[in-house]
Amino acid sequence: MPTKDESPKVTGTEFADGYCYDARVLPRKNVLLTTSFTGWNNYMRSFGDLAKDADAVKQFGASMVLWDFHARQPRKVFSVPGAPLEIRWAWGATHNYAFTASALGSRLWLCYEDTNGEWKAKDVATIGARAAFCLWISASARTTRRYLWIASATASAAFMMSRIRTSPA
Repeated sequence: MPTKDESPKVTGTEFADGYCYDARVLPRKNVLLTTSFTGWNNYMRSFGDLAKDADAVKQFGASMVLWDFHARQPRKVFSVPGAPLEIRWAWGATHNYAFTASALGSRLWLCYEDTNGEWKAKDVATIGARAAFCLWISASARTTRRYLWIASATASAAFMMSRIRTSPA
């Protein structure tokens, strides 16, 4: 996993934290996305104990990494604060975007390829009533691109896809 010290030529290296949680591939674009929820020590602890440990709370991730899938090399690191969890790519032959949710802060993030072929990430919505944390359990996007359903341990929400811009602003 990229870190600030080990990947100086990668765009966004200043956001690299060295953690990996989820990994999903979009083969037709030769890209892999990874998230950085937290490191092994935090992951293996009960969440109740973890939330009470101020030092452990500082060890949550805050990035997503876009990789060249075939070369297994990082291409770009995105700042995605709040411990990003699972990644879900959109269905469809022309849909070049994915979603993740941050566990700390209840935010929905979009990672997308813009019209110039540049990959970007942006915060697009609040999940639930902005609970202190959102442990994303499941997400499902309709193939019609009309709805995105998110279920979490603290809130569930359906988003109108038309209200979430999946193209550059």
